[in-house]
Amino acid sequence: METHFDEVDFFVAIGGDGTISTVAKQLINTEKVLAIFPAGSGNGFSNETQFSKNLDELLDKLKAKKSRKIDTFTVNDRLSINVSGTGFDGKVVKEFEKTNRGFKNYIKVSLKTFFNYKPIKLKFLMKIISSTTGSI
Repeated sequence: METHFDEVDFFVAIGGDGTISTVAKQLINTEKVLAIFPAGSGNGFSNETQFSKNLDELLDKLKAKKSRKIDTFTVNDRLSINVSGTGFDGKVVKEFEKTNRGFKNYIKVSLKTFFNYKPIKLKFLMKIISSTTGSI
């Protein structure tokens, strides 16, 4: 990505939310545009931003050069561009990362976590920093 960074205007992330976050980290505070081809297990961000698994649609979006800016935020110095989980949700994600990906395993992990979860107390502090990245 770094070799031709200055020569490229559009970057396509092929994967799920983790892959998208990894690519987005490099594009924040630049005029570069992020496009997405969903290939993850959940594709939450892709679904929210209306990217489909139809390659022709993605190519049409790239040709049209339409983009919009999105908000980003960090939690414990880690970038988030869609959602960040804490408590139960965070525990599910942590346990799911230890399995083979897929909807079936996500359901299994969610149910197991639900029946074994012990709540924790959290304290949130908010620090607002302006940063944006483009998305087609």
